[in-house]
Amino acid sequence: MFEPPYEATTGIPYLQLFVELLRAVAWPMAIVLALWIFRNDLRPMLAKIESFGPSGVKLSQVSQSSQSLESETKQKLADIELDPLTDPAAKRIEDNIFARIGGDPC
Repeated sequence: MFEPPYEATTGIPYLQLFVELLRAVAWPMAIVLALWIFRNDLRPMLAKIESFGPSGVKLSQVSQSSQSLESETKQKLADIELDPLTDPAAKRIEDNIFARIGGDPC
């Protein structure tokens, strides 16, 4: 049988038991804590789940098309009024970016 190298009355077996219990519970508690922290972000995702199985998770289609989202974003960006750039280095960077994307700096 198992013969520990210490006295049973020293409390070390109880300390070892406690440490083993913490080891067994650490990962499940970490997962539960992460789910609790991100619960507000996960709720909308959980509502979109259509099916769940060994092949993976199937989510429902997004109700808003990417084209309408793109047009809304462009409209919001067009509504923002920016001051013209006065720094020559920043102006060169901006011109370089617009040249690369093929856009017009308005």
